[in-house]
Amino acid sequence: MAARPLVGLEDKSLYIPSVAGLEEADLTETDLKNSDFNSSSVTVEDLPLTEPVTEEKKIPVIDDEDQPPDGGLQAWTIVASSFLIHFLCWGNAYSWGVYQRYLVSNGLYGNTVSLAALGSSQTGVIFLLGMPIGIMTSRYGFRRLIQIGAVCFGSGYIFASFGTEYWHLFLSQGVLAPIGIALCFFPSITIASQWFTTKRAIATGIAVSGTGLGGLVYSVMIEAMLEKLGFQWTIRIVGIYSVVLLLLVSMLIKQRTARTTTLKVNWAYFKDYRIWLFLLQSAFGSLAFQIPIVYLSQFAGSLGENPAQGAFVILIFNLAGMIGRVALGFAADSLGRLNTVVFCTLFTGFSTLFIWSFTYSYGLLLVYAFCEGIGVGGFVSVVPPAIVELWGFQDLPFLFGVINFPAGIATFVGAPIAGLILTQTQGQFSNPYLGVILFAGCFMSASGFTSLAIRLTRSTKLFARV
Repeated sequence: MAARPLVGLEDKSLYIPSVAGLEEADLTETDLKNSDFNSSSVTVEDLPLTEPVTEEKKIPVIDDEDQPPDGGLQAWTIVASSFLIHFLCWGNAYSWGVYQRYLVSNGLYGNTVSLAALGSSQTGVIFLLGMPIGIMTSRYGFRRLIQIGAVCFGSGYIFASFGTEYWHLFLSQGVLAPIGIALCFFPSITIASQWFTTKRAIATGIAVSGTGLGGLVYSVMIEAMLEKLGFQWTIRIVGIYSVVLLLLVSMLIKQRTARTTTLKVNWAYFKDYRIWLFLLQSAFGSLAFQIPIVYLSQFAGSLGENPAQGAFVILIFNLAGMIGRVALGFAADSLGRLNTVVFCTLFTGFSTLFIWSFTYSYGLLLVYAFCEGIGVGGFVSVVPPAIVELWGFQDLPFLFGVINFPAGIATFVGAPIAGLILTQTQGQFSNPYLGVILFAGCFMSASGFTSLAIRLTRSTKLFARV
């Protein structure tokens, strides 16, 4: 059978090939090197699984049989599994506002400020762990890390249900449970790219749309459970069924790439200037993307709307996010993954600057929430395929974790900076939130222009599909 180079890797990338059929068995590089690998066009010596391909080395040629299947029962089962993991983990994490409102109203576990800090720590811990989890995924495998994460996530909520002090809740629900979410999230968002080529972005979009649906379902479900069962029994039940369901779903996870034998960082990636552009893009975007989520409902109140109408704005944002994850994932496979990253980041920035800045009515606020949800949701779904476009999928968990590291820091500083701006600019503008809006819009736009710089490293042609 004729061999051909991998699609999307025409440039001099740090691509590392994969081997078809290496599912979740305990196969490592040592096993591969000692085995009689039978292939018509590929030998073990052709597959330097941990050695990066440099500019002086030729990109290996992979037989058609070793290409991702780009569909089929197993591939779509992986997508469904990833969808369920996103639903269970992020759906609950995004419902922290419901928990916080109940705890504050009942005088439990501290005041609004301390509980808000606990909520921020959850997202911060998740993204700060991206890089080490990426390294561990390559060593221990996708399924094993998801199983460990399931136990940590469920245990965090179960332990929290027996806590009597704020620090009990912080360590369990604010630290242990997010560690579990991170161990589930990073492997599950990247594994779909191993199974698809031309459908890679839409597959990832469908998988991450579980986050949006989970946020909608959990916010209603948790509210009802808290009213009927109270806080302790609610999180106890959530912890128990979460660990059971996540362990069951993990059994469906299979990977196509071989595991490495060491916990070693491939520092060669950091010699590629494109990784630094991606880190800069992530830092700019992460400072701003959380701000609409935090302030949209509050902004609705400044327009004279009631709390229910403020909650409806968030509902529109989440619904649009679900649509954006799938629709822009589909578009990315046709128009180009890097092109779609540029569109998403610039679209969110310009929507913030040119719609939210001039919003003085509830109807226009809903329009902005929908536009912002489309852009943010689409961005989440196309980043992993865009990384594959540049470096291949062998080290995708590690690279995705590296690129998301700034998000962990930005989670802790972005919203407080916005709060400080809001306080310092009160009374200076007819729109009391204009300072916050300009801060968010400028950093989103900076993220967009950095995305454009990354895209231009692949092609300077305006209509190139990259």
